[in-house]
Amino acid sequence: MMILDMLLKIQQIESYYERESFAEGLYLTNPQFAQLCDLCYRRGTLSRYSEGQEFPDFKQDTVPYGYNFSQLEKIYNKLKVSGFTDFNKDRTLPENVARNKLIQVFESLSDIENQFIQYVLRKDIPWFSRESWKRAKHT
Repeated sequence: MMILDMLLKIQQIESYYERESFAEGLYLTNPQFAQLCDLCYRRGTLSRYSEGQEFPDFKQDTVPYGYNFSQLEKIYNKLKVSGFTDFNKDRTLPENVARNKLIQVFESLSDIENQFIQYVLRKDIPWFSRESWKRAKHT
């Protein structure tokens, strides 16, 4: 199943414990979801937006879920270079280029996926804590 389907399912779960448990299982079974969570919580990745910086303005498509231009499974590399900086300054994009690429990422995804990307960029997924991530990572 696509990550979008799983994010929609997570929204329907009322209990925080069940959401977190579901996210841990998703981390263990979906490599693309795991990559995004690793990007969020790995200490070696520095987000351009973890200090509360404003996200760029973008136009959200209003198409039905699943009909957006892209999906989370396809945007990892573009998100990594646009939303995060590298310790090696030679490989870090200039701020204006990174911002434009991040706008492209946001405009290609659904609102639910954008919300998840914003959690990743803020380095805090409310229903999948850093402790849960560590636990899942070492399973």
